Amino acid sequence: MGEPETLRTPQTATLAWVHPDPAMRRQVEQLLIETGYRVAPFASTQAALASLALFQPDLCLLPCPADPAELAGVIERRRAEPRFGDRPVLLVGAPEDPGGVAQLAGTVDFIRRPIVAAALRARVETHLRLQHMQALLSDRAAELEASLRAQYLDLLDARAAVIEALARLAQMRDDNTGEHIDRVATFCTLPTHGLAG
Repeated sequence: MGEPETLRTPQTATLAWVHPDPAMRRQVEQLLIETGYRVAPFASTQAALASLALFQPDLCLLPCPADPAELAGVIERRRAEPRFGDRPVLLVGAPEDPGGVAQLAGTVDFIRRPIVAAALRARVETHLRLQHMQALLSDRAAELEASLRAQYLDLLDARAAVIEALARLAQMRDDNTGEHIDRVATFCTLPTHGLAG
């Protein structure tokens, strides 16, 4: 199968960055662009959600809202979008994450203020790499499953061929059975084909 078409490597990832403050938006956008990422900045989550018809982000950075319920609603809407699915969501914003709001809401990480460039880049890269490796692992698991299925079917075919060959050999040694052994061999292979279905 190879690498999934929709998954870019961490070095070429596209990030959706949402923040209502233009200065903060520009600052973080510039940090990420300098690292080599493509960044799509948005002033609101509604604008970011609407943009999913045009592009598929590999990771989304959201501002930390005052109301955790609002955050959960936003993430739920993003997860419902087929073009976003289970892509990682990072929270950017408050000085701390009281009560583990980030994890409770379904995000993968929390970036505190003030934003430290090295920490931001490291966390983004870490989650992109994790996502990348999970996709490769899933792809490889699918390959292995298909290969094992094919081998299993080959074994069933070989088993049926052995039963048929033994039956024909026994029939050749005793032709007074009225082809009873052929009939038994046929009946023996039927369950085998049933298992293959």
